[in-house]
Amino acid sequence: MMLIDTTEEDKELWNWIGFLRDERNARRLIARRIANGFFLKRLPTTLPALTLRGVNQAARRVASSIRQAEELWHAAGSDGVSPVSQPILLFYGAESLAAALIFATFDTPQHASTHGLRSRQAHRVVEVESSGSGLFGRFHECYSADNRIYGTTWTLKQLLSVNIEIYPEFFLAYGSRPHINLSASHIDPDAELNNQRDYAKPYVRGGKRLPLHPLDYRFLTLFVISNFARYQPTDWLHFLEEPPGFATRAFLSKTYRRFPNLFLDIFWGDRFIFAPLAKLGGPPQLPAV
Repeated sequence: MMLIDTTEEDKELWNWIGFLRDERNARRLIARRIANGFFLKRLPTTLPALTLRGVNQAARRVASSIRQAEELWHAAGSDGVSPVSQPILLFYGAESLAAALIFATFDTPQHASTHGLRSRQAHRVVEVESSGSGLFGRFHECYSADNRIYGTTWTLKQLLSVNIEIYPEFFLAYGSRPHINLSASHIDPDAELNNQRDYAKPYVRGGKRLPLHPLDYRFLTLFVISNFARYQPTDWLHFLEEPPGFATRAFLSKTYRRFPNLFLDIFWGDRFIFAPLAKLGGPPQLPAV
């Protein structure tokens, strides 16, 4: 676990992600990912795993994807950009981060040609393709070998209900209990990747319990609301002023900070916490590279 002493969490987070803008740094970390088996027990077999032979090309792709993601993310957070259009910028930024992780994991000759997702019911529902193809499937398989999410369909309400960072806003917006473990003694967003079993309350699909990975449900939510905002802007504006819009605005605010942090954790294979060290405590540490 890396404790990064800062009072400017967003700025310092992107400083660390920006380490990958340099191809030399990207090569070092990609080689480390390969040496550590990509920090997974096993990789799915849909695509061949990246090998040392492909590190140079992968580093170039990672570096360019990171540059694009950073510009899109900063644009989404700039003055004058509100929830009216912010989901569109955040989703494309998330796509660029997803591409960076894919290039650092799989030996893939090109970008995925589709999202691997379908928008349904006037952009209020997302369907995950059963084949696991497309960008989302490749992204998911960079951190999970669980294929139960393929072929499933999710409403915006369901996706918001499992977000551990906005459960008070979800309860107020929808008047129903969020789909998380409310009996947990403590919920720490910085520890979500390591405590999914404690925090998550899985949905049931086809008689099977289906937990949603923290990156999965955030990416899917961004897909839904970015399509909603882009293709039905009038309805989107009305939605933002309705009770569910309260939870969605909270999602945008929290995801702006959380999604890139989760990306960094997965890419580096470590847990990064950005906060004043006086609040965190702990001995000096050096990152593994």
